[in-house]
Amino acid sequence: MSRRILGNRFSNHVDSYEVDGHDSDDDRIKGRRKGLKRFGFQADTSVWLLSVTAGVLLWALIGPNYNLNNINTESHRVSIDNEVAEEMGTDIEEHTREADIRYDMKVKKKEIHVALTITRTSLVGALGVVNSTIQHTSLTTQVQFYIIVPKHEVPVMKMIMNDTFGGLLGTTINVLPAHQQFLGVKPVVHNKERQTDLENLIVYQRYFFHQLFPTLDRVIYLDADTIVLGDLHDLWDTDLNNKAIGAVRRCRTKLSKNIHFKNPEASPYLQKYNPSECTFNNGVLLYDLAIWRANPDFESELLHWTELNTEMMVYDLGSQPPFNLVFYKNYFALDPMWNVMDAGEPTLAPSASIISKAKVLHWNGASKPWSVAPRVLNSEYFTRHVPHWEDVDIQEQFTVVIVTQGGHRINQLSKVLSHLSDSEFIFEIIIVWNNNNTACPLALIRDAVNGNADVRCLEQKFNLVQNRFLIANEIHTDAVLHHDDDVLFDLRDLHLGFKIWKRNKQDLVGYQPRVHLQDAEGKFQYYHHLSEGYYTFVVGKCFFVKKSLMLLYKQNSTFIALNDKLFCEDLTMNFLAVDQGSRGCIYLQSTHVELELPSAKGGLSTSAKGGTIGWSQQRKFCVEKLAQVFSSAFMMAYPKSTKVYFGYDAEGNVMRARDVVKYESVCSGTHGVK
Repeated sequence: MSRRILGNRFSNHVDSYEVDGHDSDDDRIKGRRKGLKRFGFQADTSVWLLSVTAGVLLWALIGPNYNLNNINTESHRVSIDNEVAEEMGTDIEEHTREADIRYDMKVKKKEIHVALTITRTSLVGALGVVNSTIQHTSLTTQVQFYIIVPKHEVPVMKMIMNDTFGGLLGTTINVLPAHQQFLGVKPVVHNKERQTDLENLIVYQRYFFHQLFPTLDRVIYLDADTIVLGDLHDLWDTDLNNKAIGAVRRCRTKLSKNIHFKNPEASPYLQKYNPSECTFNNGVLLYDLAIWRANPDFESELLHWTELNTEMMVYDLGSQPPFNLVFYKNYFALDPMWNVMDAGEPTLAPSASIISKAKVLHWNGASKPWSVAPRVLNSEYFTRHVPHWEDVDIQEQFTVVIVTQGGHRINQLSKVLSHLSDSEFIFEIIIVWNNNNTACPLALIRDAVNGNADVRCLEQKFNLVQNRFLIANEIHTDAVLHHDDDVLFDLRDLHLGFKIWKRNKQDLVGYQPRVHLQDAEGKFQYYHHLSEGYYTFVVGKCFFVKKSLMLLYKQNSTFIALNDKLFCEDLTMNFLAVDQGSRGCIYLQSTHVELELPSAKGGLSTSAKGGTIGWSQQRKFCVEKLAQVFSSAFMMAYPKSTKVYFGYDAEGNVMRARDVVKYESVCSGTHGVK
């Protein structure tokens, strides 16, 4: 991914800070001067030279007699005006006391440590956090970032982070694998709207920072949906008054909002807690890791609440309620400007006056600033730090879509998921759940991937195979692999297919070809085995397709009506690809394993009326109908040859591809079509 994502002219961002009421500190701007030139940043050389000259003169005057002990080290009082207190739901008395934010030059650290826990779906947000932190951090500060990601995502994340931020002065990006073995249970989120993102194990890495960072005494944690508008060194220097964490107190939200005090099963465990107590948000945290290590009960209690919530409904959401229960009245209340929340919520968003004072702006909740439509409130604060965020390159990976009816096929599906989850090229796996009588067993599906891949389940109202294309808006990558729920392909062949597809994005790349011929009456026929003919299709068992073709399919009512009753959706996609400029499908020979289904339980081809013969007749009818839809002239012009790839040679290199005319010429041996 190119640094172009972060913008070609940093000076544009600097100008906007002053307009919005945020200081454009010269030190912060010039401190990254050398590194930011790689982003296209151009500083005013004359101003820079003047600053250096002034610094030299100042040192000449006071340097020799400068005594660090003469610096005032008194604590600074944090004043919160009534407007801030009322809007943020903050206890004035709590925050007008001594906050012990010390600016002691004798002990001021020149290095700060910032941690994020993300997956690929929140990568765009993380880029905004890192870039906004860099732009607002003073010259004297070395920022060490720790990006914690699922283990299988480490190589891709390292590549993206290094390509984007590598070489910047004062910044180090460390991409670390999550330690999922720490969490002995699968978290349960009772809020269905937030279930997918908050049940991800990456969310719970905050429980274990004292173990993940054994050599650090403190660390700042930031959610990926935040933007930094102040100097984090000021937060870093906050005296936590012997508390394990510092967080922003939030009196707008009480404990009772997300904790089920009225649940008779859970109430015995909640007797010591006041339902009307203010909460804190754990999207911005300052950790004292030394205190955590001295108190192992913190970790065990967090795990206790997480496990208890799997047995009964104690709370909604993810890690937030356990943090509030474990650190109930036992945390340091930070200046609320370090976590100005609800930035994207129209009815709750802070005023422009509050935002102008914000040091960290937070889009907590479902609305994220990188959402395409509708536009999220205050998203301009995000886009100015990642102006070309839509170009963030997750295209080194592909999305897998699997249609299933579940039921008797669930064991085979689990094997397929377990197999696919070992691929580092998969962005996520989407299960299109076509069984409207049974809920998708998301816990079972996540067990199958064992934390090695992101997986979602999209429940459908109707049992239609074409649903695989109708969920196009849910996909975040250009490349989509449609994969059956009862077959295993060699991962090396899938990776090779992806590599080939990236060079031929207008084509379908598949692993199971079929042929068509016209008979004496001019009707089109569909065959598996034929001595004369040409490859013209790759079928739905396993093939790569561009997302944009899925969107075109979804928008065409003729396609949808045709495939509402027939199983033609994959053949339709072949026709559509050629109609949009494809030179023909690409067939990649691959060994694969058909998973045995329970007795008398077949797939679509064997369950169709008449068995495989009936299935072939249906497919023939599909070809005839599609020839009418796209016109016979179009069908006659359909490619007469298909490019075939033969996989890897003995040294692991991709073998030469060639155009194949006669079907029989490549159908012999062990690689032929079944």
